[in-house]
Amino acid sequence: MNVSVVDGDLLNQDVEAIVNAWNRNVITWWLLLPQGVSGAIKKRGGTQPFREIAKMGAIPLGEARLTAAGNLPFKAILHVAGIDMLWRASEYSIRESARSAMKIAEENGFASVAFPIIGAGSGGFDEERALAILRDELQKIETASRVIIVRFRLVKQRRKSQNSCRKRFFLGAIFVLAPLFIWVFHPMQATDFSSNRAQTAPEHADANLKTRFYTASVEEVAKTLRALVPDLKTYGRAWRLNDTARQNDGVTLRIEVPVLVFTDDLTVSLSSERGRTRVDVTSKSRVGKGDFGENRRHIAQLLQRLDAEMSSKKTRAR
Repeated sequence: MNVSVVDGDLLNQDVEAIVNAWNRNVITWWLLLPQGVSGAIKKRGGTQPFREIAKMGAIPLGEARLTAAGNLPFKAILHVAGIDMLWRASEYSIRESARSAMKIAEENGFASVAFPIIGAGSGGFDEERALAILRDELQKIETASRVIIVRFRLVKQRRKSQNSCRKRFFLGAIFVLAPLFIWVFHPMQATDFSSNRAQTAPEHADANLKTRFYTASVEEVAKTLRALVPDLKTYGRAWRLNDTARQNDGVTLRIEVPVLVFTDDLTVSLSSERGRTRVDVTSKSRVGKGDFGENRRHIAQLLQRLDAEMSSKKTRAR
């Protein structure tokens, strides 16, 4: 196949289809704010091609997908995954992208196709080497279609486009991952625990939010805890009672609280003090440590539930 190389604008070529040097299509296009060839397509052709490609899911490295051309005067746009997840191009991705694009062009009967230099933009690949690889691979393909490689010569603008794409990629990644980290490490919402405690069980009032006193026996409180722990959930996952240890006149329970990929280990110590059962809760949380961290939320959740259960039993006993 005869391949010609021209200098100019890809979008001004007299062809039936053009190739867009795209990515793996994992991060949605509106987070990336397409630059380079993609940015030119978006600016002059509208967002329709990118809305279509977004619905096609992840694209394996080197494969291609077909979309409409939007407002551009072409029959279609062939989007190729020319860069990997680290936003880098390779000889493999360039060669596979060329073959995949031409395969789709042949299947759809396009008489002419224009390529940019795949990998030389945001992929960071050397332009001359990328051009040589792309041309070599296209010349191996048997086709009746007319193929053009368009070389964009504004070096300063190309470098600006490369840097901009990388910045947009990392900003997009931060935008996607930030909510996850906020969800895991977010501080506890402001809550008036003193009022909750007073309304639930006045007899339990104590200056330390991690401590409770109950008139019931140690065994009765321990039994209540064993029953209610499996019903407690964090992020849709149930808490788990790991083990129970007896110490003189007291009982120690260890509870595992799931927090996404982490766990918060609560230790509940029950002891007899002046005819009442004292309950102390400590945490070994790996996330959100501090007075208003994730561990405080778990301790409050456990003690509030225990308050409710013990108050209910006291009411029934009357």
